[in-house]
Amino acid sequence: MPFVDAHAHLRTGKLSGTAVPASAAFALRLLQEDMEIAGVDCSLVVTWPEDMPVLADAAARSPGRLYSLLWFDSRQLRASIHDLVLLHARFPSLLVGVKTVFPYLYQSPLQQEFFPLYEFCVQHHLPIQFHCGGNPRMEAVCHPSLFATLARTFPTLPIVCLHGGGGWYREMPALLSTYPNVFLEVEGLQLHEVQLHLPPQVLPYLLQRCESTKMMFGSDRLGREEKYFRRVQFMQSVPQPHREDLCHRTVARVYRLPEGTVNHG
Repeated sequence: MPFVDAHAHLRTGKLSGTAVPASAAFALRLLQEDMEIAGVDCSLVVTWPEDMPVLADAAARSPGRLYSLLWFDSRQLRASIHDLVLLHARFPSLLVGVKTVFPYLYQSPLQQEFFPLYEFCVQHHLPIQFHCGGNPRMEAVCHPSLFATLARTFPTLPIVCLHGGGGWYREMPALLSTYPNVFLEVEGLQLHEVQLHLPPQVLPYLLQRCESTKMMFGSDRLGREEKYFRRVQFMQSVPQPHREDLCHRTVARVYRLPEGTVNHG
């Protein structure tokens, strides 16, 4: 069974405004090297619009290994929707979803100016990833009740809550069981568990209360870092059949990855 990572970054720094020295080509080479070392067969890569051609070239050379989650900058709403429409038309088999960052900007996912994004994604069956977690103000704009409202408003929009739901992970089981279009990305080892070398608590909690068919693994890889390898290694130790759901079946179904292309494992 191939191992799929549903959430890995190519480059970061746009929100902070810090310079990113690595080119997209260099960052992608590091990602591919890390995938090979870790035993990851396929990655869904959070991609800036300007980096899509680089990712497309690499994906064409290694079918089934790389797909794009377009990074959506909600500070520039019209330009970002324009980019999404054009890039989806240009790279329809590469672009399989969208990554949003609303909490970092203290924006609610229910703001009506985001509805055209949701409508486009419904039309083209593009799942949307929503960041969860952060400081108290960020947590307030990723409360599970907001995603419940969004799921009811757009019942065919695939909604993927990231980072195990952040501080709201205890509320995730009810959300997942109630709404068929809501899914949860888990990292296996939460950031504080990695940093403090704590035993995993969040994933066991979720697996006891949620169907693993509603969850998928995402490493949240930001660059070459130890936690990427530790998270992948931990997920490879998860017992079957949970591992097959978390590391392949759910993400393949939700993002409609082509049958037979993810076959490197």
